[in-house]
Amino acid sequence: MLNRSLADQYADIDFQIKALEDQKKALKAQIVELGTELVAGDNYDVKVSLSQRSVLDFAKMESTYGINEATFKLYSACTKDGACFEVLKVVAKETK
Repeated sequence: MLNRSLADQYADIDFQIKALEDQKKALKAQIVELGTELVAGDNYDVKVSLSQRSVLDFAKMESTYGINEATFKLYSACTKDGACFEVLKVVAKETK
């Protein structure tokens, strides 16, 4: 009985998190669609910025330079640009 209870509790929380993640994703889309860098609220501000993920191409680095000779310059030469994505940062407003 205890295991079922634990399983049910876990499942309930898992479903709640999923629902909240869906709501958060929809709100993020609305915020990004505004096209501003800052969305101000009563208690919090949301700062919007763009970021680009880079991925190290290990195969290129190994075949071109040898894995043991990797340096920071080589790292840059072997980096593939990834897709841009929006980053939202929530900042609490100072209380006085």
